[in-house]
Amino acid sequence: SIVKLSVSIICLILTLILGIVGNYVWVTFRTGSGEIIIRKYNFLSATIFGYGLHFPLIVIIITMSLLLLSILNLLRSSAKIRFKFLVIIVVIDIVCIILPILLGMQIINIGIVCMLALLICNLILSLSELNDEILATKG
Repeated sequence: SIVKLSVSIICLILTLILGIVGNYVWVTFRTGSGEIIIRKYNFLSATIFGYGLHFPLIVIIITMSLLLLSILNLLRSSAKIRFKFLVIIVVIDIVCIILPILLGMQIINIGIVCMLALLICNLILSLSELNDEILATKG
């Protein structure tokens, strides 16, 4: 359980580092002549927020919240946060990364794929903890 939480925390930290340091929000702009310009921003850029792309900021906020809840879960065994809640939040985080790509607001790139892989790994770990929690209550 401690190992799973530690791996989950590492995945969340790596996700935050990718979102803050890397320019993985690729936004397309079209000129009047039909030319397409791709601008690259990080997840905390005020520019993308100004263009109405709120999902990257939501991803960072949710990922930071997940990190804090996971650290709290690791440090205080008496304050076990329900893993159903964590699973729901991780799914929302994954949807907030995928949705702008599906809506055509952003272009998929290797940074987004890496962030998705880390969040899916976190989801699998959370589902594993949820399964362990359910088995412990039945047994």
